[in-house]
Amino acid sequence: MRYSDEHAGGRAPRYPTRKATALGALAAALLGRGEALAALGASREGMALLATVGALEEGEEKLRFVHAAALEANGQTEEAARELTSARERLRERAARIQDPAWRRSFLENVPENVALLGPRPS
Repeated sequence: MRYSDEHAGGRAPRYPTRKATALGALAAALLGRGEALAALGASREGMALLATVGALEEGEEKLRFVHAAALEANGQTEEAARELTSARERLRERAARIQDPAWRRSFLENVPENVALLGPRPS
């Protein structure tokens, strides 16, 4: 089911980066409710948008992390591990572009999604 268009009032297609971010949040909420299959649908849709736009200014790490968690929750552990590895690599690439060491450290250590992504595999 495509929750995103229904909940966005049809405006989301004009803003694919916001839609991708919202889909990550939706997938996280669905996982929290125990709706693993619906979460996977939302996260896959968000990841497809991410592939189209290339990057998100906000919410990319959360989308990638929750996508790996949704895959794992649906028994797709090998794909989840690959996605998690890819997400960690992407996060480290983004962090490496931050020139100021204090800001880089803050980005990696004080942003909850980044801390979670660099931590142990989602369960």
